[in-house]
Amino acid sequence: MIERGKMTFMKATTVGFLAVVVCCLLAGPAVAHGEIESSDPKADSTIAQVPPEVSVTFSETPADSSKFVVKDGCGDEVGTGVEVQGKSLVAATSGAQPGTWTVTWDVLSAEDGHETEGSISFKVKGEPDCIADGGKTTTPGPKEEPQSFPTIVVVAGVIGIVLVGVALVVRRSAGKD
Repeated sequence: MIERGKMTFMKATTVGFLAVVVCCLLAGPAVAHGEIESSDPKADSTIAQVPPEVSVTFSETPADSSKFVVKDGCGDEVGTGVEVQGKSLVAATSGAQPGTWTVTWDVLSAEDGHETEGSISFKVKGEPDCIADGGKTTTPGPKEEPQSFPTIVVVAGVIGIVLVGVALVVRRSAGKD
């Protein structure tokens, strides 16, 4: 026969585990707000010439306050006149150089207010002619990619810590009986 304290601890642990599972299952779709669906030019592609515009299409309509930055092969910001067109952010480009381009965004969904950050890159054939101070031609260095930490990991971690605390309290209480 199982002692009363152990039975209470087992029930609390089981309920806690089920709560974490349910939260993870319910939070999964919530984390996916405003995800990228496509881009033009396509991510990781190589194109023959500088594009007249760059666009990224999301699963939800971006708010007008969303940030959208296009950098050319020299690392210079070349996106101008950023507009929301349906579910896409579109920027015209001007004065741009070939090389590896980077597009970054910090999008606020107009539909549910969730924020999404990310980036893509693509290559434009040719060598960039990057003129730095002093008149020397330079080659751009590696770009730092923004890092995002999945919200679900943070939520699951917090829930796990709370449940361990509850289980310890229940176990202590059961030991006093």
